[in-house]
Amino acid sequence: MDQEQLLASYEAAAKTTREMLLAARATNWERFSELETRCADQIRRVEPGTSRTPLSPLQRNRKIDLISRILADDREIRLLTEPWMSELSSLLGPANVMRNHAEAWGEVQAG
Repeated sequence: MDQEQLLASYEAAAKTTREMLLAARATNWERFSELETRCADQIRRVEPGTSRTPLSPLQRNRKIDLISRILADDREIRLLTEPWMSELSSLLGPANVMRNHAEAWGEVQAG
């Protein structure tokens, strides 16, 4: 991957992260989930070691700017999703306990 491709990958990830933030603000969790999958794929493409040539100072500054935007959007996404995830966990908690008890009881009866 050359430097321009690398920066294009960061640009794509930053754009997708911004779209994720907008979906989270709109509580559109289906869209959010689709974008999360896309973003994970984009981030895997820019893992360390994908480029062998050092970035120019201008490219390095652009990369830093893109990573900063991704992290800022991610921070806001977490602020929006953590209360929802906590609520979901509290709703699923009793169901998980009941399922675990049922599975354990089934193992005792079967054994």
